[in-house]
Amino acid sequence: MVREDLKLPKGKMAAQVAHASVDAVLKADKSVLSSWRNEGMMKIVVKVKDQADLYKHIQQAKDLGLTTSVITDAGRTVV
Repeated sequence: MVREDLKLPKGKMAAQVAHASVDAVLKADKSVLSSWRNEGMMKIVVKVKDQADLYKHIQQAKDLGLTTSVITDAGRTVV
């Protein structure tokens, strides 16, 4: 999920999504990861309005037992 309110440049957004994807893979249960790899490694990126909306959806994902990853940028390249 990407926050709309941050107005990130497309390249920065892509990098942040990639960071989250890698982090989620590293945290994932190995059997789930194996199935995911065998089924084409689908990824879906959606937008959320703001931080509150993001954390609402993160909690819903956790409640469903899904692996989650939150990436917080260090702010060195985009202000």
